[in-house]
Amino acid sequence: MKMLKMSFLRRVLKNEQGQYLVFLALGMLAFIGVAGISMDLGHAYVARQQLQASTNAAALSGAVYLSNAYLNTDSATNAATTYSSMVGSLNTASSLTNVQMQPPSFVCLATVTASTGIPCLGPGTGYNAMIVTQKADVNTWFARFFNVPVFHLSATAYATPGGAPAPLNMVIIVD
Repeated sequence: MKMLKMSFLRRVLKNEQGQYLVFLALGMLAFIGVAGISMDLGHAYVARQQLQASTNAAALSGAVYLSNAYLNTDSATNAATTYSSMVGSLNTASSLTNVQMQPPSFVCLATVTASTGIPCLGPGTGYNAMIVTQKADVNTWFARFFNVPVFHLSATAYATPGGAPAPLNMVIIVD
């Protein structure tokens, strides 16, 4: 009996039929895993672009109120909040969850003054630019299996109220 069991075990170990099924199963598992992770990363990339676009829109809408005509940081903050990705705002995206906007900050950038001629106006040292930062989460589908339930995203945008257009260096030749 012992000899019969041993020969059966030896026959099973030496038999090469059906080994491709094991490699096929492992290959399929790896392929599905890579496809799932790439889908999650693609989804996160699109969500990041949506968050950056809404942050840009929020900064630009708020920067209008930094010009000489308005010079009002409260209105600038309200306009930035209106065009943010937070729930109930104009740029809400369904793929973004838990969107938070930090209070906008107002700074005086020397490069803006030098390149566009916009001076720093307002109380104290003044300001000529607005910085808006938003943070959001994106739920994952397949990365949950690797204990990554969400991707944390962040986007920052700088905006100025605008300035005088730069002169163009053009030559027109009339023949």
